[in-house]
Amino acid sequence: MNRTRVQMGIAILCFGLLYGCTKTEPLARVDGIVRSHVDSYQSGTGGSADLVRDNQMNSGFDYGDPEKTDWKSDIQWELTDHRGESDVYEFKWTFLPSNGAAVSGAKEVEYDGARSVIVFENEWQTISIEPGSIPLPKMPEDSQQQDARDG
Repeated sequence: MNRTRVQMGIAILCFGLLYGCTKTEPLARVDGIVRSHVDSYQSGTGGSADLVRDNQMNSGFDYGDPEKTDWKSDIQWELTDHRGESDVYEFKWTFLPSNGAAVSGAKEVEYDGARSVIVFENEWQTISIEPGSIPLPKMPEDSQQQDARDG
């Protein structure tokens, strides 16, 4: 009886260790740009962050006009899964207008790298994922090494 319990315990422990060692976090399959659009989608104003390299973005706008509402927002995201050809992200945001209470929300979105996806939208801001990527900045030593090779 005790021998059976020990064997069952060992089997359960081994299964648990094996499962724990093989479980991995999902890796992004496509890149994209998270954009904050001021006032309306594709307004040409706002900030951006790389979907894969970054996981948050702060945004905001000061209109300089007392008739308009200034605002700030904080956006965070995490890759959670894959579904078909898409990467699945959990987005969370807090939007804070200067004349009101903060509004928070969350949304799961699927992004395939080919189509734009609207994550959040109100009368002041739209958050979207756009195809593409943000190039890494060149480091000063990279250009010096290239100059040395060229010279």
